[in-house]
Amino acid sequence: MLHLTVSPGSRQHGPVAGSLAGIHPLREGPFVVPLAARAAHRPRRSVRLIAVTALATLALTQVGIAPARARLSEPLEVTTAAVTVDVDGRSFRARVTYPLVGRDHPAVAFGHAYLQGPERYARLLEAVAAQGFVVVAPASESSFWPSHSRLAKDLRRSLTWLVEQSHTSGSPLAGRVDERRLAVAGHSMGGGAAVIAAVRDPRVRAVATLAAAETVPATSLAAAGLDVPSLWVAGSADRIVPPDTTRALLAASPAPTLLAVVEGGWHCGFADSSAFWGFGCDSGALPRAEQQATTADLLVRWLAASLLGEPTDVRGVDGVGYEPDGSAD
Repeated sequence: MLHLTVSPGSRQHGPVAGSLAGIHPLREGPFVVPLAARAAHRPRRSVRLIAVTALATLALTQVGIAPARARLSEPLEVTTAAVTVDVDGRSFRARVTYPLVGRDHPAVAFGHAYLQGPERYARLLEAVAAQGFVVVAPASESSFWPSHSRLAKDLRRSLTWLVEQSHTSGSPLAGRVDERRLAVAGHSMGGGAAVIAAVRDPRVRAVATLAAAETVPATSLAAAGLDVPSLWVAGSADRIVPPDTTRALLAASPAPTLLAVVEGGWHCGFADSSAFWGFGCDSGALPRAEQQATTADLLVRWLAASLLGEPTDVRGVDGVGYEPDGSAD
């Protein structure tokens, strides 16, 4: 039996049938975030990025995957549920956000920052899901002494869990995930864990990091083993992981990379809020909502290009400076 916990004011869209114990819808209803500057200023693309998109399209075609159309203008209605991921004998809490319509969506596992939980990225992850992606965010390793390696493995376990649920008849996620289009992403510690996960999981086709931090094992060493395209988002006003730190990390990657620096962006501005009243966080003049809208736009365009083979203008987001392969144009 599927047990539901519905918050006051939530809307249920008819009876929910299924046998997926542990899924608790947290929020339902239309979620619309205006992605920054969809049709505004469009800087020229780098030749390398066009090649990345072309290679992604070719790779998808060669394995029999017809490139799907990326939704970049009409947000879908999404729902968020609290789940328990149980894979490989390990069990942990997570949040999954997915569109209420459609099938075979690309999927992304998202890693949180140090001492943060996935609930602090609700706005960002809902914005990504509203563009046609299933997003799962493990809540594990949120203590004072997290294991970066274990968080990386939990990102991989979360993807495995999504695929299993997509193949489970009666699950609310049945048929919703395309296991051939998987990616990992994360913020700070979670960004470093995402790079580690990508290197260790051949199913992963793309990586996106937000102010990725050095981890143990080292993010920089893991980046040297990347063989899939990676997007590295940084904030120009980040005082915890400055852009130069991100440049040093991505410089090790032999695969195509793109550095996107959000003008005025700050480290904790990638999250909805900060734990412990902001202790240990920086601050910035750029409003969180604006920084997250810009970040969501970058993530959606990057994932659409890398997973769907869509010729989306990844370099067309206002308020962002781009550096292909870690060096300025």
